[in-house]
Amino acid sequence: MSVPKNGHETGDKPEREKLPESAADAVVEAAELPVLEGEILPPESAAAEAYAAPRYRDEQPQRETPPQKVLQVMAGAKHGGAEAFFERMVLALNRSGLRQRVIIRHDVDRAARLKADGLDVVQVPFGGWFDFTTTKSIAQEIDRFEPDLVFSWMSRAASRVPREVPGMRFVHAARLGGYYDLKYYANCDHLVGNTRDLVRYFADKRWPPERAHYLPNFV
Repeated sequence: MSVPKNGHETGDKPEREKLPESAADAVVEAAELPVLEGEILPPESAAAEAYAAPRYRDEQPQRETPPQKVLQVMAGAKHGGAEAFFERMVLALNRSGLRQRVIIRHDVDRAARLKADGLDVVQVPFGGWFDFTTTKSIAQEIDRFEPDLVFSWMSRAASRVPREVPGMRFVHAARLGGYYDLKYYANCDHLVGNTRDLVRYFADKRWPPERAHYLPNFV
């Protein structure tokens, strides 16, 4: 997969129904992201300090069940390995009963494929430096959908998800399929690598090990 030049590739919520047991439970359980107090590691840079700092507030309750509403965010190209896996994963989870909303870069064909399976799809620009709408649009969707988990695919998507949305409680995790600069993941709570060596890479870059996870591609 090529890396672009810029390095990117309130209130209490009501109880929701527990998801049915299925093969997708393994995915959700693997992505079960507990509230962590964390320990701030000595930063080597401002970026390291940002992603080493715990985000959660003391008053937030410990999550005891897997997330039941997931906002998937993908800013990938029209074609690619990660993009193809994203579509297979999202469709499989949808068929298992997981409640999802999907945010993608404008792509009529991808949107049609996802909508045909009954998914709620939102398209945003994911543009360059002068794109002032994407992050705002993602924040609006977080506010509307109230996800338990925001799951970003690759750096461009992860960097556009706001660290906080007023009144919302969510966990932000990102999936990496390569050895990308972690400065683009400063807004994330957890990182998911699709190889064990990637998880070791996260540790080498001073990402807290308790917030690094291995989840291979398998659908």
